[in-house]
Amino acid sequence: MKIPTHFVFLDRGGHGAFLVLRLVDLLRPDRAPLDEQAFAYQRTAVERFVTEGEPTEDGDWLGLVLEAVKEALADPLRDALVETLGGYAINRRDAERYDEAVDVLETARGLDPREGMLATPLGECLLLAGRTEELLELAGAWVLDESVYVRRAGRYFEGEVLLARGDAWGAEGHFRALIEADEGVVDDSPAVQVLGRRSGRRRGSVCGKRRRA
Repeated sequence: MKIPTHFVFLDRGGHGAFLVLRLVDLLRPDRAPLDEQAFAYQRTAVERFVTEGEPTEDGDWLGLVLEAVKEALADPLRDALVETLGGYAINRRDAERYDEAVDVLETARGLDPREGMLATPLGECLLLAGRTEELLELAGAWVLDESVYVRRAGRYFEGEVLLARGDAWGAEGHFRALIEADEGVVDDSPAVQVLGRRSGRRRGSVCGKRRRA
């Protein structure tokens, strides 16, 4: 699994976010064992930079991530930190900074080697960021509903693109055609769930609210 660069945050002057996520990367299981004293010194320096610098739109979430980092050394699975990063990603997605949301989710997945970790919200944020090739690559690794997500991943995400662009009726027609063409689709398949949730309003997102119109 690749290590995100976090450079996307620098495009808006988000140096605090860049430093916080670089600090989180040191906790990845594929990195060299930590010197806990050196790590604590580095964490303190990053925390001082964030708290004493200019206020930013995501400053509160950076503080929460740093709090979770303090506890992470005692948690082999980094569960609390992964959960906090998931919340931070939703914050970035709600601010329509989709590339930042993707970066945060990829950072969280790097902490936990379990297959499929955060794959669903990452897939949606890749969609909203317009990163289609990465989205389809991710879909090929999913094992949720083989008949739709794997064998028909490309067609399924064509419907998702229509939905993200606000064309709910076009997306509904696309998904209905997909279902009719596949006799193996079951009642709880992703496409059927999308149709059920649409019901005259924009579908809710798997990682929070959908992009505002």
